[in-house]
Amino acid sequence: MRRLNQCKHVRRKQSTQVFLAIIVITLAGVCFSCSDSILEPEHTFPFKPGPILINSNISGSSQLWSMEEDGSDVKQLTDDPEFPIAGAQWSPDGSKIAFRSYAPGIDVPYDFTQAIYVMNADGSGKRRLTNPPVGFRMIGDGGIVWSPDGTKIAFSRHIPPEFAGHFVVFIIDLETKTEKLVSDAARSVFGWFPEGDKLLVKYRNNSLQSRLGVLDTDGNFIEDLTPENSTFNSALLSPDGSKIALSSSAELFTMDSDGRNLKKIKDAVYADWIQTWSPDSDRILYIEELKRDLAFTPTPRYHKIIHIETKKEIDVTPFDYHELYNYEEYREKYCYITSWRRD
Repeated sequence: MRRLNQCKHVRRKQSTQVFLAIIVITLAGVCFSCSDSILEPEHTFPFKPGPILINSNISGSSQLWSMEEDGSDVKQLTDDPEFPIAGAQWSPDGSKIAFRSYAPGIDVPYDFTQAIYVMNADGSGKRRLTNPPVGFRMIGDGGIVWSPDGTKIAFSRHIPPEFAGHFVVFIIDLETKTEKLVSDAARSVFGWFPEGDKLLVKYRNNSLQSRLGVLDTDGNFIEDLTPENSTFNSALLSPDGSKIALSSSAELFTMDSDGRNLKKIKDAVYADWIQTWSPDSDRILYIEELKRDLAFTPTPRYHKIIHIETKKEIDVTPFDYHELYNYEEYREKYCYITSWRRD
């Protein structure tokens, strides 16, 4: 595995962008005092959540659902169209949930800007954590990854002034409410190693190719883990830090977290997306998509769990894909499984 030359691979930003990032960090620190208040201290979920969290807009807006690990007991936890929830992630000890939602008070031409929030596992104590910068068509903050000790969150931020979108990686300390710009070369975070000092990230090299690499929490690249002669669509570090799951050309792979022993665990069907690892790091929950027969018909999608050694699979699809299709508008709604807690 070759070492990365930081001077070669880290993309240099223009001085104006660097200056802007400093302004963003400064303003974020000033604003944390106003974002730390409890939004709904009296609110709790109507049901105790199952170990698997689901984001879906099947009810009309993006809300939080849960189910058991065998796919049973699917239940809706939130129902507030004015406060959509996406990207929900259990904290390592299962006591909190971090998620993203719209940032109120940020006036942009399009309703894209999102902030990261955190709440207790029963839905109470919801509070806003980050303050994304204001910009045209801003996506804001997302890609939530908890630190192993549950005291920090790594996330990606879409920052101005690049119209097409420029993502950088931040870490926020939940106790001090301070943000740290970790890297402006990394684009997203795929996991936090159990030792607490390294991140698995996606970055772009000088040829603008997407690469998989290891970054320390001070922003230094350690090594490149991209499999030889292959591209990847997504990746995810296992909870114990021993494996990395990869999707590439609709096939699913695993490899050791040092980049060795790449193994295919599932052949291509039409499209596959990794959703989450099991808490024991022995199974992967993914979406399998099949090619639809006719235009303006629902796309067959199934949520499945596959054991990485035995290849045994079970179907845990929470909603029939026909239920997610609007036959009057010919539009499909979505359903994503985002996090799996040890029960």
